Amino acid sequence: MECENNPKVIQFYINNGFALIKDYETPNKLAVFVKKIEHIL
Repeated sequence: MECENNPKVIQFYINNGFALIKDYETPNKLAVFVKKIEHIL
């Protein structure tokens, strides 16, 4: 997932189970996150 590179927004996603991919920024200067999805059923 991509989001605005803003400390408050980044902390929100970290607090909700996403992991920030450090030292990587999209060409549009967005932060990139991943989240492992398990047991959805």
